[in-house]
Amino acid sequence: MAYLTVRTAQARRVHTLGPETVVGRGVSSHVMLDDPRSSKRHFEIRERAGRYLLKDLGSTNGTFMRGLRLQQEVSLQDGDEIMVGSTTLTFTRTLPPGAEEQVPPTQIPTKKGTTSLRQKPPPTKRTGTSVILAEKYKEKDALPRGTVSIPLERFELGASDAPADAAQASAVGNQWLRGLYRLLREANPCETEDELFAATTRVLAEVLPGARVKVLFEAGLGAQGKGAGKESKEGKEKDPSRQTLLLSTWQAPGISSGSSQNTRVLEARLTDQRNRLLAHARERGVAVLSQDLEADLTAKRATRTIVPEDPKAEKLAVMIAPLQMGRAVLGYLLAERTVRADKTGERNAPFMQEHLEFLAAAAFPLATMLSNVRRHQSVLDQNARLRHSVQERYRIVGESNSLKNVQDVIARAAPFDTPVLILGESGTGKELAARAIHAMSRRADGPFEALNCAALPENLVESELFGHAKGAFTGASGDRAGYFETAHGGTLFLDEVGELPLPVQAKLLRVLEEGKVARVGETRLRDVDCRIVAATNRDLAAEVDANRFRQDLYYRLRVMDITLPPLRARADDLPVLCKHFLAPFGSYRLQPDAMEYFQRYSWPGNIRELRNTLERMAVLAKPQGGAAARGVVALSANDVPLDIKRMVEGAGDPTLPLGQTVPGRKKTSVRTAAIQPAVPGFNVLAADMPPLEKLQVSYARWVLEQVGGNKTKAAKILGIQRSTLYAWTEWNADEKGGDGPQ
Repeated sequence: MAYLTVRTAQARRVHTLGPETVVGRGVSSHVMLDDPRSSKRHFEIRERAGRYLLKDLGSTNGTFMRGLRLQQEVSLQDGDEIMVGSTTLTFTRTLPPGAEEQVPPTQIPTKKGTTSLRQKPPPTKRTGTSVILAEKYKEKDALPRGTVSIPLERFELGASDAPADAAQASAVGNQWLRGLYRLLREANPCETEDELFAATTRVLAEVLPGARVKVLFEAGLGAQGKGAGKESKEGKEKDPSRQTLLLSTWQAPGISSGSSQNTRVLEARLTDQRNRLLAHARERGVAVLSQDLEADLTAKRATRTIVPEDPKAEKLAVMIAPLQMGRAVLGYLLAERTVRADKTGERNAPFMQEHLEFLAAAAFPLATMLSNVRRHQSVLDQNARLRHSVQERYRIVGESNSLKNVQDVIARAAPFDTPVLILGESGTGKELAARAIHAMSRRADGPFEALNCAALPENLVESELFGHAKGAFTGASGDRAGYFETAHGGTLFLDEVGELPLPVQAKLLRVLEEGKVARVGETRLRDVDCRIVAATNRDLAAEVDANRFRQDLYYRLRVMDITLPPLRARADDLPVLCKHFLAPFGSYRLQPDAMEYFQRYSWPGNIRELRNTLERMAVLAKPQGGAAARGVVALSANDVPLDIKRMVEGAGDPTLPLGQTVPGRKKTSVRTAAIQPAVPGFNVLAADMPPLEKLQVSYARWVLEQVGGNKTKAAKILGIQRSTLYAWTEWNADEKGGDGPQ
């Protein structure tokens, strides 16, 4: 069974074809056309041995198919479009999609076996594709008669009515298949749009000799003509017929360099006509071909010839195939060739229907590749933005010498996969240091997993670290991977590693030595590859002496140790840190009197306490003064929390009422202490004073000499960690020589 689809600007109708079907404007026709250019009996479609033959019945304005007026009976192929005036009829052997819901038959009595589907022809529902132009083409602006239009699904490469020579047909088919294969092979590795379009235009220009291949993209609607922006006489709205499509063009360098000046002028003059072909391709989802664009759009004769009257005149042949992905059109493939009658060869010949079918077939994989490239680029851009935001969030802020030393050690240790032990008080930023090590390592693209060992119950630590199998214990309803597996290829940060139970420490040591892990309830060993960064605020050396931490695990984790200084030892960083923590809340500024409190406070909670304090001050602050009018909120001493004020002013215990001090301690205000004169007789300039760090190192070396070089005993006497003592006495070996007391 075959079907004939009649499409106009207002509606679409689908008719089934019988043995003989007459199409025309008269009431006696089986399929009626509401077109003034149609004759009463315009053409006839007959079925003969499974083939459908089309014959013009002597119509006045003619019947056009494949760009030519019918002079004799021709065989119809699936997808052929028939042009009668401004009406397009499509022949198909399968029922068009949605026809049973959208397209009813006419109310004409059926004759000679012709049947219809419904009673009234409502317009076809709009698809997801939008209209290119804001206007509906008038009758005089309909698609030109000389234009070939084929559905995108059709790809027969010039199948003719008469059986062709088998060898010749095979050679032609192999030619197009080789072209498609080459296009797919060269476009497949492309990772950017420019690479994809460059490969596509290069291959298509070689497969279609003499063609100038471009890729067009829609850039919106714009004005056309001199009076485009003027108001119409009848109303204040702009005339939509003056609007035209604005296009952006991707064109490979050098593709059109061989065209003459006359050809470039001809292309510029036919811009509006090319847009009309684009509109037709977009609205109907077809590929279009005009063998002579200027003649097709300006000829008023019923017949025409491709050969120009002037042998030296240049004519422009144009092919357009939409890059259609689902119901969306991503762009258009445009191929143009200059045709001259006085020149021979394929480079100067008009485009044929098989060229259009090849271009339409090439547009399908190109649209898919373009969509994948854009999706891939979108994911890369999103990952870059997320990575930047994460790095900014976990950036180490500070400019003090002690922090610069830490950053230098991190930069030297990060490129290697050796385990790192980060030491320091609670709140000094041990996780920030671990993330910095991961970001500067070769595993930066891998995962970063952080586990707080102190926050897990003792019976779940092993399951969290190594995972468990289904049924391994009560509540294990399924298999679960542990942190070692999820951190494979990246970094595993074990915070508060000193809190791990001794049995788990033994298993952790085995995993670190062998690089294999077994889930709880399984005997199978799984390979894991992750870098271990551990952190603790305890003195692990003392924990080892007290038998609360395994000595072998301690030395396995402490291949490289980094000690983070407390905030009270880097008071110079307070202004920078305050500015960094206040930035997310808006334009906040810390006044000098508030900064005095901050610099005299000991900050037992370190940076974490500072961040929380600033957040509380920003939330509770009330804008005052001229700075508030400029959008700047000034945080003064009145906004500093009372507990910090009590500690700084000498109250000592923040639980005491304001104004009551600890017995025996004198209360001093911040401002009074700040303006107290220097000690009489102390006239040493600041530039001549020895650095405090140098005095600390000298004193530590002196204590170490007194205890016979026992670093553990010396660290206990000094009240510092053994790793800090090691850093003072070994990393600053070049500073030795009479600095300390003798």
